[in-house]
Amino acid sequence: MSSDKRQGLEVIQDENEMFTVVIRMGRHKTSIRGKQEYNRTLRSIIKQCECRLVDKRVKHA
Repeated sequence: MSSDKRQGLEVIQDENEMFTVVIRMGRHKTSIRGKQEYNRTLRSIIKQCECRLVDKRVKHA
């Protein structure tokens, strides 16, 4: 395992129209697999990530 601390969002689509969404935030990595739930799940994850980032900014301010 590499120990880099990349942040980002990666969406992988395989041949069966299944999506895997991988979100990296520092040491945290979340992945979700799904078909129809893909868009809703991705939106909720982005909201959670934004909330966490905002919370951290507020604490450091």
